[in-house]
Amino acid sequence: MPAQRSFPPTKRIHWLHRAVEAWVANPVLRAVLRSPLHRTVDRWLILLSYAGRQSGRQYTFPVAYARVDGALVVVTPKAESAWWPNFNDGHPCSIWYNGEERAAIGTVTSGPERQKLLSAFVDQRPLLRRLLKISRDEHGEFDPAGELAVVRFALGPAQARIPPGPVPNVIRGF
Repeated sequence: MPAQRSFPPTKRIHWLHRAVEAWVANPVLRAVLRSPLHRTVDRWLILLSYAGRQSGRQYTFPVAYARVDGALVVVTPKAESAWWPNFNDGHPCSIWYNGEERAAIGTVTSGPERQKLLSAFVDQRPLLRRLLKISRDEHGEFDPAGELAVVRFALGPAQARIPPGPVPNVIRGF
């Protein structure tokens, strides 16, 4: 029996796309999502802010999301994104959603919950389904190799604002 070959993970996002995203799109979208113009992109994007678990460094960037059962769901390629492991066991963050900053807890999902959330995400975001090359296998499951991280963000109540002053693991904006 021949040895089974292992193939590297599928390259889903081109390096040039990532460079344009980091240097042009992200700064513009951060400004728009925090401004009165946020309504132009609220349907597709949220602004995620968190502190790295090990470094403590603050990160803020826009991500595409889908709303599923009262939570916000974000999907990203594992091999090409470094932020998602911070949310493996649940991690506090803040999210700019519909023009306001809200506290949230992000958790990487697995098992049946992951499949349910991934299915809802691709139903709501068909363009991202094509961009990320997400397809079903012969059993009807999305991403059976587990190349995508599916992160569920549970929002705190609308009244639960981020308190003034230094707050661990949450960025207050620029």
